[in-house]
Amino acid sequence: MSVYTLEERLKCKVVENENKCWEWTGGVTLGYASFSLSKQDRLSLKTDSMWIYGHRLMYEVHNDMKLTKKDAIMHTCDNRLCI
Repeated sequence: MSVYTLEERLKCKVVENENKCWEWTGGVTLGYASFSLSKQDRLSLKTDSMWIYGHRLMYEVHNDMKLTKKDAIMHTCDNRLCI
């Protein structure tokens, strides 16, 4: 089991750019940040998925809210790597 929280693991792969976007430096799928989920993550997020888009995970973590597959989280900066 990881000694780091899900949020800490997420934030360690982020760098703030000159536009104040939090850009993802980890894995990418279709141009978007992708975050691998451990078994513990999947249990806490109540999902069977092995990964999640970074911007969706960041939204869920910061808003303490579970998104549905139909929920759209938009980037106002239009930067796919921004989470």
